[in-house]
Amino acid sequence: MFIIPLLTALITTCNKEHLPDFVFDADGICQAQGLKAISEEDFDRYVAGYGWSVASISEVNYDGSCSDKDFFETRPETVPSQFYFESANSLKEYVWLKDYQEMCYLLHDYIYKVADGENAVLNGVITGGDRLMQIISVNDDVMEALVLLDVVDGGPRIYGYVVYNKMSDSELQSIDDDAKVNLSDLRSIELSVKDEVVIVPGDEFSFDVLYSNGPCTFKALRDGSCEITSEGNHVNVKILTNGVPLEGSDYVMHCGIDIFSTSVDFTPEENDAYYIDFPEVILAGDGRLFTASGDDLHYDIGWLSFHANMEYGGYQYTPVALLAIDESRNGRYMRLNGGKIKYSDLLSDELLDEVAAGGDGNSVALELQLIGADCNVLQSIPFKVTFEASSVPVE
Repeated sequence: MFIIPLLTALITTCNKEHLPDFVFDADGICQAQGLKAISEEDFDRYVAGYGWSVASISEVNYDGSCSDKDFFETRPETVPSQFYFESANSLKEYVWLKDYQEMCYLLHDYIYKVADGENAVLNGVITGGDRLMQIISVNDDVMEALVLLDVVDGGPRIYGYVVYNKMSDSELQSIDDDAKVNLSDLRSIELSVKDEVVIVPGDEFSFDVLYSNGPCTFKALRDGSCEITSEGNHVNVKILTNGVPLEGSDYVMHCGIDIFSTSVDFTPEENDAYYIDFPEVILAGDGRLFTASGDDLHYDIGWLSFHANMEYGGYQYTPVALLAIDESRNGRYMRLNGGKIKYSDLLSDELLDEVAAGGDGNSVALELQLIGADCNVLQSIPFKVTFEASSVPVE
C-alpha cells in the first residue's frame, strides 16, 4: 500500500458506539461485520465520480477495538492514500513519495460488491482481487470505511477506521495537477551498463540511460570523487579519486554504479592502515598453497586476513571489498567477509595455472587495493604467489 502524508492536526480517535464489529481471521485479514448494505445505486450516487481526502484515522487493533493512540506517532511511515473514484470501475490513487517530495498516482480497475458469496454485507471496493476497503457509511459529504493501510514486509496487515471528506472540484483539480508521475507504468531505470560494479583502465567512463520514468540525473555519493557531464541520455564520468559511487534518480526510482580504475595514476598513497601476515605465498607442485616457512594455508578453506593497525581505527578505514589488480592492470572486484577473503576466491585456478606454467621460481604479483564503505580506495598492499615445484609443506 502506498502512503501519503496528511495534516498533523487530524483526529485519530473514533466514535466506537456506531461502529460495526471488526474481526480478524487466522490469516490476519480484518472484516467489518454487521454492516448496513449500501446499494450499487447509492455507491454510484455518493462515491463514484468524486475525490476523497482523509479527515481522521484510527488503527484497528487485533482484538477489534480502535486504538486511542496517535496514529501518526505510532505509524509515521504508514498513512493512507487519497482516492478519486473516476467512474464505476476506475480508481485513481494519489501517492506522495516522501523521499522524492513528489506527488504521483496509480490507476486501478475496481469492482464494488455489496455482498460476498455468503450474502453477508460486504460494501467492498475490490482492486486486483484484494479488498481495499469496506464502506461503513457514506453521504453527500463524508465516507467512513475500514481500509487496508499497509502490509508490513514479513509482518501483518495494518487496518484502519478512516473517515474521508469529499473533495471539492477545486481540491480534486489541484491534487490531480500536482500528480505528474504515473506509478502504474513504473519501471526500473535501465542503463547500457548492466553491472553494478564497473572497472575501467583509465580516468573516464560513459554510459547511456536506456529507460527512465522521467528525467534521470546522476550524482556522486562521495564528494570530490568525480565530475559528471550529461548530454541527453548520455552520461560521462571523469574520475578524480579512485572509487566513484554513482546514484541515478528519475524522482521515483533510483539506481547505482560503483566505478573503479586500475590506472597506476590512482594507486593510493602509501600507508600501513592494514597489513597481511603473508605478503608472499608458495604454490607447491602438488597444487597446495603454503607460507614461506612451510605452513599449509589450506587453499580451499583458508582465509587471507587484513589486520588493522590500531591507530587507524574508525568507520572510514573499515575495508568492505578489494580490487585485485594483476601485472597487466586487469582488475577483479571482490567483497570481503569480515575483513578477510578465501584464498580460493582471491587466487583463481587460471591464475595458479599461469604461475605453474612459468616453471620453478616463477611469480605472479597482485596489487590488493582495499575499498572502504564509502567506495573510497584506502590502501594498496602488494601480494605475490611463487611456484616451487619441489616444495612440500610442513606437516
